[in-house]
Amino acid sequence: MAGEDSSENTLWGSEVPGKRCRKCKQFKPISEFTLGWNRSRGRKKRDSRCRSCTLDSLNKYNAALGSEECAQRSRRRRFRNNYGIDLEPYEAMLQAQGGVCAICKKPEKIEHLKGKGVLRRLAVDHDHATGRVRALLCGRCNRLIGLAGEDVSLLQAAIAYLEQHRL
Repeated sequence: MAGEDSSENTLWGSEVPGKRCRKCKQFKPISEFTLGWNRSRGRKKRDSRCRSCTLDSLNKYNAALGSEECAQRSRRRRFRNNYGIDLEPYEAMLQAQGGVCAICKKPEKIEHLKGKGVLRRLAVDHDHATGRVRALLCGRCNRLIGLAGEDVSLLQAAIAYLEQHRL
């Protein structure tokens, strides 16, 4: 509206100069509060704790859990949120595939500078249109499918090209 002050403290706008952290009780610039998605209201909102208090709480919680348990919880949450599966179906798929990639039949391995390979978890391949989990792939094969845009005809054309130009 005409005549309103642009520095007025609005709920979602960038004009908000700052807010008080619920934990440390300090008034901080709005940039110190993470903007996240509020699922219950279906819109974005600023966290009630500043970034440093959120990080402190998270570090204390993770230290209390232990690193392996923390990694397990994080993995479980990521699988559930991204693919709609838990760790048990992942482990069952991994065992059914013999611990190797469904395409190249090799385990996922990361080579370090000193030439030592470290086994890594296989990626969960899923159909981006339906979200349905297909199989477990190594990073290389997963990128191959992704870079081809999951286009079967493009991959078949690439195979034909390689066969035509084989030395």
